[in-house]
Amino acid sequence: MRFHDFLKDRAGRLAVWILFLAALEVMLIPMREPFLQIYIGVGIPMGFCFDIWVEYRKKKRFYEKADRQLQEMDQIYLLPEIMEEPNFLEGKYMIHFLREMETSMVEQVKKYRSARDEYKDYIEMWIHEVKIPIAAGRMIVENHRSQWMDSVEEEFQKIEDYTEQALYYARSYNVEKDYMIKEVPLQEIVSEVLQKNKKTLISAKIRIVMDGLEQTVFTDSKWMVFILNQIVSNAVKYRKEEPVLSFLAVKKKEQVVFSIKDNGVGIPANEVNRVFEKGFTGSNGRRQQKSTGIGLYLCRKLCLRLGHRIAIYSRDGEGTEISILFPRTEYYRP
Repeated sequence: MRFHDFLKDRAGRLAVWILFLAALEVMLIPMREPFLQIYIGVGIPMGFCFDIWVEYRKKKRFYEKADRQLQEMDQIYLLPEIMEEPNFLEGKYMIHFLREMETSMVEQVKKYRSARDEYKDYIEMWIHEVKIPIAAGRMIVENHRSQWMDSVEEEFQKIEDYTEQALYYARSYNVEKDYMIKEVPLQEIVSEVLQKNKKTLISAKIRIVMDGLEQTVFTDSKWMVFILNQIVSNAVKYRKEEPVLSFLAVKKKEQVVFSIKDNGVGIPANEVNRVFEKGFTGSNGRRQQKSTGIGLYLCRKLCLRLGHRIAIYSRDGEGTEISILFPRTEYYRP
């Protein structure tokens, strides 16, 4: 708060006082009382200025302290709870209004959070229920093998992948309630992903390369299998002739860098920085009509929740490499 702005805010009040004092001085001229004129013309304005200055300093300290607290807080809406009680009337009213607004906002947040949790629970229940007919359909396909049944099974796999994606999307807002960090060999995670996608990889004639997977990382294996499954699914979708999919891990001083690299169609340079955005499909996704724009968004979101970093490197027409960085700190030790 600047003193200049404070005076401007009280310009009307100052003008009234100046006019009042001027009128008094004019009225005292016929009385020939110089001492009284000096007292009114000098003493009262000095007292008024002193009162204005004291008021300014008091409010300036209060608002500057509130501003510092505001800048230092992560959850700004809690500011009214920690602000000191002001010793001037309009400040007391302001604090009262802010606290009433905060209470109302908290109630609204609880209401929408409850609605969101209820919807999430419904989605999870629906997904678990729909998996039953999917499993039944796959069993029928397995018992009636034929050339066209292979195509049916492939479509069942797609349906299962999309339902699993919906399940993890619903759970991504509360990962902390459904994960357990422990030391897991990368070989174990990759083997589970490859087994899950075995028929698709064989059908696409993708050659698998693995190196350094004896490394162990601190993560949740279930969530990491889902993340890798999304990456492998993209590698299959956007493959070229003689496709190769590589799983490589390198142990560094403070982290393990795990990379999944393909030699597919790649990503245009102007789109690489946007692939983790929710709903972004890119030119390749729109051209092939195969992308939902959710897979990599979920990968990044879940990696951040698990304390991992994820990065992507790609050149158009030359393939894509996605790296997941697992910190090796005492924080992750069970």
